Amino acid sequence: MIESINFSLLSNELLFTLVQRCQSFYQEVDTEQLPLKLFCDKVDTHFQAFGKTFERENSSPYTALKAQKDSERDEAFIGLRNYVEAFTHRQNENCRQPATDVLRVIKRYGWSAWNVGYQKETAILNNLIEELQTKYGVQIEALQATQWLEELKTAQQTFEAIKKESVSQATDLPTLTETRPKLEEAMRSLLSMTELLNQADANETFEQLIPHLNALISQTMATAKASATRRKNQEIETPEQN
Repeated sequence: MIESINFSLLSNELLFTLVQRCQSFYQEVDTEQLPLKLFCDKVDTHFQAFGKTFERENSSPYTALKAQKDSERDEAFIGLRNYVEAFTHRQNENCRQPATDVLRVIKRYGWSAWNVGYQKETAILNNLIEELQTKYGVQIEALQATQWLEELKTAQQTFEAIKKESVSQATDLPTLTETRPKLEEAMRSLLSMTELLNQADANETFEQLIPHLNALISQTMATAKASATRRKNQEIETPEQN
């Protein structure tokens, strides 16, 4: 039996490598005789479209620039968060209480808000900045954290400007969002048909092919799950301070 694949856990890089290696396994067998050629051809067609989009988006100058600006806003968020947290340890109640109030808001939006996807982080930070400015101005002033908040606001606006510019410069060519689902579906069809044919008429070819596929799938999913676990652990919020 062929191992199942949770495609939602796979990054674009992992999916690319998985399909590429699966193709190499199928190239070693007579897909016309099995018959699996039609399904392999479909995977190849969608893999080529996905691969071109993957390569184009990775080589775009905006990819590196967005990563840089995202890193800068991450640092600004962490700086504000840690600065405010430090005041919660002060003996002076005039410092500790405002810091506790502000830190509670930051935790509500996410202690590790810097470590999520671009779109989600943008939404979180916009809402956080808005709330701190409109509802916690007194506390921010008491902590002398205005400059920290302004740096986060500036970093956020800079990232959004670069993101907007990259979208305006985008071509009408297919995106990963458009090409990836078709590739995933083609892979599901190929593996499902391989499993059905093996059940109907097990032979030496399947006895060699399926273990290779399972070993690859198991290795890929282990890598994907490990990455997901690391992200989840980084997003765990610290205990709420009283």
